[in-house]
Amino acid sequence: MNISTQTHRRTRIQQKKHELIQKAALEVLST
Repeated sequence: MNISTQTHRRTRIQQKKHELIQKAALEVLST
């Protein structure tokens, strides 16, 4: 249970990072 929670948290962090990178990329493209 602890391991799955750890993995889930890491996945969410990766997702947030990916979203931020995508946002930045869109901003660069739109400029």
